[in-house]
Amino acid sequence: GVRVGVISYGKLTEEIGKLSPYFPNDASIIVNDGIFETALSNAYNMEKNKLADVIVSAGGNGTYIKEHIQLPYVNISVTGFDLLHAIKKAQKFASKVGVITYSKRIEYISQIKETLNIDIFERTFDNKEDLNKTIDEFKSIGINDITGGSLVCELAENKGIRSYFIYSKDGIMTSISHAVDIAKTRNREIEKSKELESILEFAYEGIIVTDDKGTIKIFNK
Repeated sequence: GVRVGVISYGKLTEEIGKLSPYFPNDASIIVNDGIFETALSNAYNMEKNKLADVIVSAGGNGTYIKEHIQLPYVNISVTGFDLLHAIKKAQKFASKVGVITYSKRIEYISQIKETLNIDIFERTFDNKEDLNKTIDEFKSIGINDITGGSLVCELAENKGIRSYFIYSKDGIMTSISHAVDIAKTRNREIEKSKELESILEFAYEGIIVTDDKGTIKIFNK
């Protein structure tokens, strides 16, 4: 079977653990908990020691990882429905809510503001110190309900603020399933390549295989 390496943290790791009985039976899901530098180190280790066929992560961890590995990468994304669901939970307790995400804002905010009768305050962060300052700022203006990823929820709760995890079970399951499909396709291509190389090695004549741009991909000796 295929091996899916998941680099997660905190609440996301917990959610993945709860969903593990529902993952595809023909896949091994290997979860490593860590954040930022630790997450990147975990991903490097999986790639270097050939422990995974594909890497899955989310948020800040994903941004750190995807630029530094050669393995296929699948991101657990936040959908408009995910955000709507989290904010509706907050709406039971508050008339205003903070949404904090890593590096980039979520594009669905304006539509959700129109749909729900609640004030939404958006911020992004680039590091833990930046995030702490943002949470303190929200608290100082009376925002006691915040939605975001694992680190956002953890730091908000540490400061006595209610948090709402932004990633949904459906989003996690979809990403894991997509990663399994990618890993299967990749492994089939690798197997085909190995078979072709074996055939070429036993051919008596010189054979060169090129791609559609004329780049030599395989040749026998």
